[in-house]
Amino acid sequence: MHLLFLAVALCLCASARAFSVYVSPSGRLLRASRSLLHAEASALPTVEDVEKFEFMDAVKASQQICATLESSPAEVPQPLLNALLSRPEGMRGFFVTFLTDESLKSLDDGKTPLSNRVKQAILAAPAMKIADIMVKNLIMSAAVEVMHRENGDLENADRSALTVRRAAKVVIEVGGSLNAVRQQLQAARAGITDTLQLRHTPAVAMGDKDEPQQGYWVGFLESQGYSDDALAASAQTVDRTYNILLDSLWGASPEKPFLY
Repeated sequence: MHLLFLAVALCLCASARAFSVYVSPSGRLLRASRSLLHAEASALPTVEDVEKFEFMDAVKASQQICATLESSPAEVPQPLLNALLSRPEGMRGFFVTFLTDESLKSLDDGKTPLSNRVKQAILAAPAMKIADIMVKNLIMSAAVEVMHRENGDLENADRSALTVRRAAKVVIEVGGSLNAVRQQLQAARAGITDTLQLRHTPAVAMGDKDEPQQGYWVGFLESQGYSDDALAASAQTVDRTYNILLDSLWGASPEKPFLY
């Protein structure tokens, strides 16, 4: 658990506890009081504010921004979301809340599409950076779910499963318009295969030495110390998400376009 990726903040929101756990950009597991993650309502930050945010600032502000998106989306200015997702600190802070806060019910009802404001902000963000974070959200939450189940921690495993579903929803609904997401999914999936091969048959060369993104993913995955079973779960999650994404590009059933 202590080796989770440094650049993606995965939050395991604890509804029955007084704290939530997530990973800081420095890689340390942090515990923040619910008074931090569920601050009292106040004015939304300004564009100027979010352009100066550090990671923890973005975590705190994103709680209110996401709550407002849930209840009154028109009250969240598009330039504010664009500014928040224009920098890695804001991306990470936003996804901590967006992928884990159980009060954001519309993300899980199986019929409500992703907010247009969120879609536009993601599409306006630096493509390779936000695609990298989106795919890591997907892979890491799938791997951590397995690790929790292996440890008998079913409560946190279920929270990780929620993050998997939401991360997949974001990838599927935005990936059709963001080629970088599809590229990262392909590179990450190949990286998982190479990582497993290198563990068990070290003499086997990586699949494509000329593909730098593939080697990048091998290095990332090895740095996490995930078990073979956790990597296999991540591979299945990537495969399923990518296939649903392709189906959506070719015309998914309009009755169930958002189910994962």
